[in-house]
Amino acid sequence: MADEHDIHWADFEQAGEEEIRMRLRAHQYGEAEARLAREWLAYRASLKSSEEDEAALAEARAAKYLARSANTIALAASVSAERSAMAALNNNRIAKAALAVAIIAMIIAAIGIFTKWPAVL
Repeated sequence: MADEHDIHWADFEQAGEEEIRMRLRAHQYGEAEARLAREWLAYRASLKSSEEDEAALAEARAAKYLARSANTIALAASVSAERSAMAALNNNRIAKAALAVAIIAMIIAAIGIFTKWPAVL
């Protein structure tokens, strides 16, 4: 029976799924051969399902890789933004100190001008 099974399956492979479906609808097979044809069609469907599952798994792996890459890039951007914020804070402190020194210098200059004002005239 295994040889007959293999012979029919080889014939089914050669004919293709659409042809086998057409023959089943036209009742061209006897009961045993029709059962083998339906088994073969179910087998072909399971192969397609398996291939689709593998493709979906491959897409999921690619998406996971992209998500990890995006996470790494986001982390690097976050670190960079934090460093920029710290640099801006430090620059702000330096600017405040420079402003304070400039105000003190202006006060000293004003005091110097007003204390020497009558002598200048």
